[in-house]
Amino acid sequence: MKREEIEEKVRQLVCEHLGTEESEVRPESSFVDDLGADSLDAVEMVMAVEEAFDIEIPDELAEKMAIVDNVVDYVWGAEGKKDLERARKRRAEAFPHAKGHESALTPVTDFRIGKRTLSLYTVSGRTPSAPFSLYWNDESSPVQHAMTAFEVFWALHSILDPED
Repeated sequence: MKREEIEEKVRQLVCEHLGTEESEVRPESSFVDDLGADSLDAVEMVMAVEEAFDIEIPDELAEKMAIVDNVVDYVWGAEGKKDLERARKRRAEAFPHAKGHESALTPVTDFRIGKRTLSLYTVSGRTPSAPFSLYWNDESSPVQHAMTAFEVFWALHSILDPED
């Protein structure tokens, strides 16, 4: 979600819960001083934001959110974390050999070759000179382990043009 979308949604929530006009709600607006919120309003705002964005705001942070932009910043960061988790999940689905070995195999890229997919991983614990492994995604054993970058290119060349 874009920051502007978050700002708009927070502005709408503030207007709805505090009964203010949208023109009064600015990023630097103080909930108490500018928008007239009391402690009950603040609690209700936090709950509305948590529900609207499907996040949790720890009490100690909620107490420090004095202006509208504080809320937007927190939500924007939380949305970024959710996006990162979704990306990690998609990546894990795209690179099945890393499943269960997340700390050892890190997906780098994959190559579509005909109807098959060849995935390139870096392997932690390997010597820096040979950190790569190649896997066909429909096979459990690797094409080759402990490869240098040159060996990766040579293996790809051999797979793509086996007559050389």
